[in-house]
Amino acid sequence: MNLADCIDRNKLFFSKKEALIFGGKKWTNNEIWAITNKIANGLTSLVISKGDKVSIFTTNIPEF
Repeated sequence: MNLADCIDRNKLFFSKKEALIFGGKKWTNNEIWAITNKIANGLTSLVISKGDKVSIFTTNIPEF
């Protein structure tokens, strides 16, 4: 099971449960799924596909 499978599974079984709490903000499993889906669709629109390497340079924030 990879990370995408875990996110899909958690949305299916625990969609309304809190998955992440950071700095007073809370995200449910459903919200995490929606965010990751939006990122995946954005990468696909840039013609980035499975197997391509992608790097993210950011501070330690919950979005990454």
